[in-house]
Amino acid sequence: MYHKNMRKYSKRHLDRGAPELEERITSRIKNLIKTQQGKDRLFRMKKLQLEFFTSATERIYFGINRNNTYLDYMELMDELMGETHFMCDTGEFQTGSLQELVVIIGHFGIAKATKISLDEFKERLSQKIQDSSWINLVGIPPNNEPFPLRKAAIFKTLYLIFGKNNITPHEVHMRYPYPFDEIQRDCGIVTLRLDKDNQYIKLEKNMDTMFSASHKRRKIPIVIISPEEGTSGKRSPSQNPYELGEFRTGFAVYAAHRQALIMPIVQIVGEGAEFYTHILKPIEPPNMITQESIREFTEEIRMSMQNKINSLLN
Repeated sequence: MYHKNMRKYSKRHLDRGAPELEERITSRIKNLIKTQQGKDRLFRMKKLQLEFFTSATERIYFGINRNNTYLDYMELMDELMGETHFMCDTGEFQTGSLQELVVIIGHFGIAKATKISLDEFKERLSQKIQDSSWINLVGIPPNNEPFPLRKAAIFKTLYLIFGKNNITPHEVHMRYPYPFDEIQRDCGIVTLRLDKDNQYIKLEKNMDTMFSASHKRRKIPIVIISPEEGTSGKRSPSQNPYELGEFRTGFAVYAAHRQALIMPIVQIVGEGAEFYTHILKPIEPPNMITQESIREFTEEIRMSMQNKINSLLN
């Protein structure tokens, strides 16, 4: 069973930086988890993610029950945080009559501590799918990093605030190789091709469609975006996984387009793989958008998030 998406991923699109950058930040992330209890928690989180991806891929291969993957994805986020000690500080946030929300977070690389290799993935698939020629064609996300754990604490935070059944969270990712691009689609994730032009136009169109569908179901649509180009600290001289890189401006442009509230959330992970999130004061989108004003706006948000991270770490 060949699929048209098993192709056309350029080096620029999938290359996430020099190997030494990846090894450096991966080492830093793993060093955050110092206790055996924390390492055991991460092992269980990796197993949960592998089980989810195997099940989602099985549905793709056989072409059945794919509409269940989004619900399973929402449950997985809850399960991942159920494996650890999760703490959330909602600050003074009040839901009020909120209709739409743009959530921004640092591109924290905790998923690097639960990498799933292509060999592991194929071995697990072979237990469910008796088609070795097809399995040999499947890929894996760059740097062996499946995506759920990156945002699990953010999903859990949103569940606590709004209730899981009252929201439809959607993320923005780089598009991954098949079958993960199909899994992304089934999970309600909007994907971007870094080697293609006019990606913001596509993002806006896809998000508008999803937001409209959420409103029809009388749920609050939420988009979750990591504005950084890559994992926090990967390219910084300090090698600090909590040092935020420069923010891209697309999230602010989209929030202004929708007149949606912007909610910054920061997260910290403890030595025993405890997850802690803090919601900063929600921000109204800019009324006027110029190249200079939007850069200043996003930089102010980045600095407020960095300052909060620093205060939490201290």
